Amino acid sequence: MSHLLLDARGLSVRYEGQKHSALRDVTLQILPGEVWGVAGETGAGKSTLARALMALVPLCEGRVLFDGHLIHAAGRCPELVKGEALRRLRRRFQVLFQDPATALSPHMTAATLVAEGPLAHGLWRKDDVDERLRRLWKDLHLPERTLRAFPHELSGGERRRVALARVQVVEPDLLVLDEPTAGLDADRVTDVQELLSDLKRLRPDMAMVVISHDLRFLNRLAQKVMVMRGGRVIETTDMEALFHCPEHAYSRALVQAARGEGAWIEPPEAS
Repeated sequence: MSHLLLDARGLSVRYEGQKHSALRDVTLQILPGEVWGVAGETGAGKSTLARALMALVPLCEGRVLFDGHLIHAAGRCPELVKGEALRRLRRRFQVLFQDPATALSPHMTAATLVAEGPLAHGLWRKDDVDERLRRLWKDLHLPERTLRAFPHELSGGERRRVALARVQVVEPDLLVLDEPTAGLDADRVTDVQELLSDLKRLRPDMAMVVISHDLRFLNRLAQKVMVMRGGRVIETTDMEALFHCPEHAYSRALVQAARGEGAWIEPPEAS
């Protein structure tokens, strides 16, 4: 059996000033090559989970190991990977957040933003950059003029695809995508789906965590799914099983909504 690429156990997060935890005792274990979907409505804790997995938000409880290295933990822990060792590991786990503008420097062109990572890590040679960028832009269905554009000169959809290109070109072993299709029209959603599918064919050992409220999109990409609500995991199963026989009433309502059927979702209980 393959070793775990990501081993996150008992993750709990509470933001300052909030009465309830944003994340409560969440566990997620991922093997190389697996694609996980994380589903749930707004406020379910999906984005907080992404930040916790990437060691970008403090934990109240729990720990995260990436490829056997402890990268995040609650409290002080002498085994925690830090400094240069963590920087080297970070190339191998990348995240694309819901708002791509936060990841794109306003002072750099799209081409420079995308080429920066693979050049820094020795994945691209300088004399290959122009050709690699042109091929990538074609795959992303981006106009060639946007290579020289700054982020504020791009549309929302163009910024999202540039941000996606920026995280995938460094060849991560784990790619976490937080609502990668938010704000995109149907054609651009298809572009993103095809790009992610192509990535998986080219790099079958790369794992993904795809966070989305759109179960139809997740169903086309993920083999496994975690359904979240109120910061908790309420169901973890195979994607096919979720669509055919969801165990939880909330999961059933999400599936019905994805199918275009009417669905009543009870308000979550306060705790």
